Parts: sequence; C-alpha cells; structure tokens
Amino acid sequence: MKDMYSFHRNQADLDTYFEVVHGAYDRIFARLGLTNSTYYTFASGGDFSKYSYEFQTELSIGEDEIFLCKKCWQAHNLEIIDPEHFSCVQCQNTEYTKKIVSETANIFKLGSRFSDAFWLKYQDNDGETKNIIMGCYGIGVSRLMGVIAEKFADEKGLVWPESISPYSHILIVIGDHLEEAKSLALQLESKGFTVLIDDRNMGFGQKAGDADLFGITHRIILSDKTIEKWGYEMKKRREAEGILVQL
Repeated sequence: MKDMYSFHRNQADLDTYFEVVHGAYDRIFARLGLTNSTYYTFASGGDFSKYSYEFQTELSIGEDEIFLCKKCWQAHNLEIIDPEHFSCVQCQNTEYTKKIVSETANIFKLGSRFSDAFWLKYQDNDGETKNIIMGCYGIGVSRLMGVIAEKFADEKGLVWPESISPYSHILIVIGDHLEEAKSLALQLESKGFTVLIDDRNMGFGQKAGDADLFGITHRIILSDKTIEKWGYEMKKRREAEGILVQL
C-alpha cells in the first residue's frame, strides 16, 4: 500500500485538502491510462463518516460490483444502496447500470476518532486546546499492478502503460551490432529514456516474443538490414508494423 495521513485544524481545512488529494489520484489514474474505466465510488464510511470514497477500476474478473447512476454517473458501492429501490445519493435518479470492478484506491475522512484516542490535539492562537481532524489516503500498489496487467495484457503478453513500463525501450540486437546498440542506448538515455538491450545468442523470433511478453512500450531492432539503411526499426507494443528511424 501507498498510505498517507493528513492532520487538520478543522473540517473545512480537511475538506479542502481532501479534494487536492482527490485531484492527485485522478492524475495518477490518467497517467496509467485508467481514467475512462476508473470510477470515484461512494461507499460506507462506517463509524467515521457518512461515506468513504473508493477508486474502482472496471475489470472483467473484478471482485466488486458498483451501481452507476445513468443521470450524473456517480458510482455507488452495493453496501450503501438498495438495488431494488435505487436512488442516487448525488441526484436521486432511480436508473442505474452495473459494472464489475476491482478496488484500486480509497480516500477517507477519519474525523478525530484516532487523534482523540492518542490525545493528539493542538492549541489555537488563543491558547485553546482543540481536536485534530484527520484524513487517510491509500493506493493498493501491488493490487493496482495486478489490475493493470490483467486489463491491458493481450494474447502475446503484458502491455504496460508507458508511465510504469520497467523500461521505455527494449533494443533487440541481431548480428554483430552490440557496440552500435550501446551507442544508441546512450543516445536515448541522454534524452531521459531507459533501455534494455537484448543481445542474447538466439533467434529473432524468440527475442521478439519475449519483448512482447515483457510488455515494454517500445521495441527497437538493430540488424544488418536496418544498419544498411542507416537506421533502426521502432515499433510500439500494440502496433503491427514498425517504422525506420534514421540514426
């Protein structure tokens, strides 16, 4: 888990900061390519608040089911609604659609329950002792990794979003071109990319298959054929054909 806690002087301060974190989480899911399939979901707040707020990512083998309002598209966890008499907590619309999802993050307004338990308080400008209001925020990093792997993989292997790909490029060397490969890798790395060089002594087919299996965003081929054309072949993971890039 990536866990974070925040501490505030009052509810208004927490409410403001809470939306800052909400926005940060939205940007994280956007960079992961999950914006259009991740729903900000109202769930039970238990003993702490009226609601907690889950980030539920649509996944065919997901363990959860959410109910999405057809009017305002607010998502609801089953624990806070009655499907037979659905009423959106946001707009009171009664029509919904269901999605199979997996929870990947949540944010929560804790109030003062835990700070009170530890006698954690502060003094204001007038010297008055007051309660500290808390928020908590968590992303299930290993869970999210599994969801991404399951969601984007194809019949060839993994397909990592570029923002979390273990390398930005995998460079397949065919023939006696390791030095040229190292030079090209240094050029790319000077621009902020990361490069894995595959110079194993095996055929192109196995190397290409492994490159697809690894799910690295860009595949480069450096061979006699590309060197003759003063370049290298570049192909994105999901693209069928590569293009020649001049060295």
